[in-house]
Amino acid sequence: MVAGMYMGELVRLVIEKLVKGNLIFRGVGSQLLFTPNTFPTKFISEILADEGGNMVQTRQILDELGIETYVYSDLLVLREVCMTVSRRSANLCAAAIACVLNRIGKKKAIVGIDGSTYRFHPFLHSWVKDKVRELLDPNIDFHLVQAGDGSGRGAALVAAIADKLNLEENVWHLSKQLISAFPTSNCRVCFLTNCKRKVSLWHQRTGDPNFEGFVVWDYHVFAMLHHDQQGELIFDLDTTLQFPCSAKEYVEKAIRPDCECHNNRRLFRVVDAKLYIEKFASDRSHMISPETFAHPPPWPIIVTHNCQNNLSKWLEVAVDRCPHTDSYGCVFDLEQV
Repeated sequence: MVAGMYMGELVRLVIEKLVKGNLIFRGVGSQLLFTPNTFPTKFISEILADEGGNMVQTRQILDELGIETYVYSDLLVLREVCMTVSRRSANLCAAAIACVLNRIGKKKAIVGIDGSTYRFHPFLHSWVKDKVRELLDPNIDFHLVQAGDGSGRGAALVAAIADKLNLEENVWHLSKQLISAFPTSNCRVCFLTNCKRKVSLWHQRTGDPNFEGFVVWDYHVFAMLHHDQQGELIFDLDTTLQFPCSAKEYVEKAIRPDCECHNNRRLFRVVDAKLYIEKFASDRSHMISPETFAHPPPWPIIVTHNCQNNLSKWLEVAVDRCPHTDSYGCVFDLEQV
């Protein structure tokens, strides 16, 4: 009973009880107020965001509910009820998150949270974050990631967040979800690497927190999507920046063109997401090494009808051939991107 589907109804039930107890609205309610599911959760967000002295938004909500008799103190009581129900929701969510993270025991963790209530509520994110920090083992570093567009769609996106070791597979699954969620948008996958297999990135959750999340990877993979309203978006499952992040911010803060080394230039293989889903294959043989630090993912390996492993093909790049196009997409350097 902590989700957006129920929070509004919980507030309505409390208010109904207060009215019938002659504790609010001078004991006068309305047929609409006493009807189940007539107080949507968005009212909670609007009331708590209504910080003006006249509480204009709150008064408009009461007008919609047919409440004609009230005084200013009633508005404050309504706000307090919304605050209490919201705090309860945040605390219960945080307790569940902290319990799972404490049980897993990993030193670094990303938690994906979705849904319009979490996205638009003025205080829910900070309350959940503060309560998780209070309940969590202090040695565990956690990061809350928001993914919008509704409960089902958001959950599908954040479910792909996992170990860096499985990143190309995670992006494969993420791409399928993005195409399903945004069928008319241009979705692509980008492999970031170079001939030396040493690419620098910042604001990575597995990077050094003392140096703005700096890390050097052999390669990195992320998804890109052109959104009609928000423009070009980057879906990097390892970033500590917002998820998704605007391409402009991601380039400035994570890639940092001003730090490009001429002798170690980073190259970008960009491919249409549908082609990546169709052609990518990995038998996970690259995971069998002394450096492997995590178990393979639980889902089946990704193969095609005629290929067991072609990861190396996606990583084939050459500075002197940029820009270059082959059957695995287009390769650009930073200036060309």
